[in-house]
Amino acid sequence: MGSEYLIEIQVLSGHHVCYHHYKKEKASELFFPFFEVRLQQAGKMQKKTRGVEKGSLQHPVQSLETVEWNGFHSFSFQNVKDMKVSLNFKYRVSKEAAAKSQKEVFTLGKTSFKLEDFKIDRQETKLFTLHEKKGFSKESRGEIQLKINLTVKEKARDKLKLFVTTWNVGNAPPQEDLSVWLPKKGDHVDLVVVGVQECNYEATKGTRPASMNGVTCEKDFLYCLEKQLTEFDCLGYTSLWQIRIYAFAHKSVRKYVSQVKKSAEATGAFKVAPNKGGVAISFHFHQSSFCFVSAHFAAHQDKTNLRNENFREIISGISFPGVKGEITAAHHYLIWMGDLNYRITYGDQGDSQSPSAEQFNEMVSIIQKGEYGKFLQFDQLKTEMKNNRVFCGFQEGPLNFPPTFKVLRVPELQYLNQRSPAWCDRVLWKVANGYLIKQLSLTAATQVSTSDHKPVCSLFEVESRYIPKLADGGECQIILKNLKGRNLRASDVNDSSDPYVKFLAPFFNESYKTSTLKVVSELDDNGIPICSRPYRI
Repeated sequence: MGSEYLIEIQVLSGHHVCYHHYKKEKASELFFPFFEVRLQQAGKMQKKTRGVEKGSLQHPVQSLETVEWNGFHSFSFQNVKDMKVSLNFKYRVSKEAAAKSQKEVFTLGKTSFKLEDFKIDRQETKLFTLHEKKGFSKESRGEIQLKINLTVKEKARDKLKLFVTTWNVGNAPPQEDLSVWLPKKGDHVDLVVVGVQECNYEATKGTRPASMNGVTCEKDFLYCLEKQLTEFDCLGYTSLWQIRIYAFAHKSVRKYVSQVKKSAEATGAFKVAPNKGGVAISFHFHQSSFCFVSAHFAAHQDKTNLRNENFREIISGISFPGVKGEITAAHHYLIWMGDLNYRITYGDQGDSQSPSAEQFNEMVSIIQKGEYGKFLQFDQLKTEMKNNRVFCGFQEGPLNFPPTFKVLRVPELQYLNQRSPAWCDRVLWKVANGYLIKQLSLTAATQVSTSDHKPVCSLFEVESRYIPKLADGGECQIILKNLKGRNLRASDVNDSSDPYVKFLAPFFNESYKTSTLKVVSELDDNGIPICSRPYRI
């Protein structure tokens, strides 16, 4: 049996495009482009049509907001020879006629190619320009790009354990013992990502080594995390005011992580609020891309719409160097955590900030009985997601633990009557088609006692794809020729340079450094000496 191959197609929308169908000078519906993929071999259909409709926002006619693409589609097959891929960009319109719904599908553009023309792990980008159609008005012109990648599909993929946690720190130093919250030694976790909000405090005197005197809160919190995560290396961290995110990899898998990038986006009027917005960190593990967001949304019972707007601002504003498209469609795995501040609209509280004593006591009684399910239909976030107003295409695990806000700063759970209990602290995820994720647990760390929020922790099992190693006895060569360098810094007394090249790649077990490359007398077209020498790895 031959190798099993995987083709992955990613949609990169250069501009968000939507259309109005109009009849009698009235727009009847907004609709969005999608694409179909067909795999054919020897004229016989091998795969069913797949679409990118799933996860799109269905906006009302008056709205022209951001389109969310379910951006990745993957297909596996056995043989490359004579395998043909056909792609059609289309859009669909629904019209009401005699009380009967009729759907019309119009083609925008099409292309096809043979897989045997591809090299393994070669990426190719194809561009579609959307065309005008009679009877339709285009509200936003633009082009859509496809990035196509062909790799060998491993039968045994790496399965990673990923620990993700979010905590509103309450602007107080964390307790000394964080083992009640973070993974312990020997827990067999590969990656740890910690998102925190309202993390701005001064460390208690005498609890830090002298070398920590005067460090920022950002670095002090890193110190606290590293004291517990002794088996891990920090991949990176970033902050926006009091919002922070830290990523760690177990020392045994650190070498498989590459392309670590960071970003941030403030929200609200003039984007100057000291504690609202989002920070993000992304990286590749082998050839799988991960993105993590730590966010803090607007507070208070009546700010649901503003919280939804915070989400839209963050996904529109966060970007990483070299990554096209919004973060909701640009990565294989996107995990969003934070104090999202969605409340429970239970009883007659309405938009009041505080519940009545009667309602508060009723809610606490329900929590003490473990009957959390009675609150789920009143949870603002679940309501907004159900109506496709926020986090479209995201998933969330079952909330089988007590609300994590607002509590006394003691171990266990004791609620404060200034606010109704609520699941403000959440972990959600969105995964590209063909990629698997399994949530193993979703819990609250109730023994953490220094904040009016309890941390929420989730353990995931995810798959990581990679280019397989060559068979035993195989050999691979990477040959670089005509390497040129300009304006090289002088390192000798005679003002000459001793240049070398260092190679870094996710499929290398270690970095590779060339010997000194000799500058030769040959000049390029601009009269610059060329540093040229073939080098083999």
